[in-house]
Amino acid sequence: MQSGQMNTSDCSVCFKQILLRTMKAFDAFCSQHQLVYMAAYGTVIGAVRHQGLIPWDDDIDVFMDWDNYQRFLSLKDEAEKTGYSIIDRKNTGYYLPIAKFADQHTTIWENKYLPFVFGVYIDIFPLGYVQNVSASRKLRELYLKHSLLLTRAYTRFSWTKQDILFAIKHPMDFMDYLIQRKKREVHQKELDVLDGIIADIREGDYRLYYRSMDDFEQSLFKAQWFEKTLRVPFEDFEISIPAGYHEYLTTAYGDYMTPPPVEKQISNHPHYYLNLKEGLSLKEVKKRVESGEKLVF
Repeated sequence: MQSGQMNTSDCSVCFKQILLRTMKAFDAFCSQHQLVYMAAYGTVIGAVRHQGLIPWDDDIDVFMDWDNYQRFLSLKDEAEKTGYSIIDRKNTGYYLPIAKFADQHTTIWENKYLPFVFGVYIDIFPLGYVQNVSASRKLRELYLKHSLLLTRAYTRFSWTKQDILFAIKHPMDFMDYLIQRKKREVHQKELDVLDGIIADIREGDYRLYYRSMDDFEQSLFKAQWFEKTLRVPFEDFEISIPAGYHEYLTTAYGDYMTPPPVEKQISNHPHYYLNLKEGLSLKEVKKRVESGEKLVF
């Protein structure tokens, strides 16, 4: 079994069952703690077009405004009691600019070169306000810059033949990976400052996920679309979506009700190591990988 492959239908079904179970737990956790969320990106399309997951998708995304997002992050201890973990940049080694709500009884190592493990998860994207479009564009560019450099700071090579060839062919890029390791705390602090600036923008005509790598205009949404939420069917339960979901999806995707061609109906989330039965530490996972284990379900 090569990394990134889940080549049995049984594995895919099991993964989606756990993913949906995690979303149910997340929805209940938000309800218990009076946290407002709304589905985002393909999860909204799935809810509207399929009344559940997009058939070929394997992740769930949600938006939270900054107030709810910060309260959510403050509830890590409460989440632990329910069998789930809240993961963000405060977790050493975590390389993404978004939070995750992850199942503690499963294990995913997504990228071989980014040694960090978590369970089957929900991605939580903080949605900020925009008062000045030009200023927000520059703010997003800074956020992306330091997010990408932080990811480089956490990148580790295993010195395989492929890694050595990369170092030889791209010596400047390789040196930059090594340099950024020493600047990890610098990038963390810069992102903390930017988080504070974004959180302090309390109103505006538009909303923006400041960490998005999508086209800026396609990431800029009218605030009124997110003022209220709707509860809609999603598989065998309900989730919250933006009341202005049609306008949001049309801006982000165009004709969102027409599925893409068959050749594009694929998942884009790799799994270097995947275990759907156990929650393991990185140290234990490395041992399993060295023994040749890549998939347990």
